[in-house]
Amino acid sequence: MHVASNSSPKILNCVSLPLLQSLLSPPATNIQPLPEYKSTVAKKPRWVLSHYGMFKTCWDMLVLLATIYVAIVVPYNAAFQVRHFVGEENYGK
Repeated sequence: MHVASNSSPKILNCVSLPLLQSLLSPPATNIQPLPEYKSTVAKKPRWVLSHYGMFKTCWDMLVLLATIYVAIVVPYNAAFQVRHFVGEENYGK
């Protein structure tokens, strides 16, 4: 396959030189540079918990223990405990 070498000058002849230079050159406007976000530390409000702090670690352990307790005790009570209702004190006698 042969590519014609004279096809590219035809394309460049269609575009004027000032337009081509304005498209290829950097803009000459007063664009402010992007701020450095990593250079300053953001202030954290008091009520925001750190995801790696000791309080959150203890809270996670407490929630885990409560979840395990509920996962074991509630089904056990529902399946194996005998419940006595009011008015049934002498039911088996």
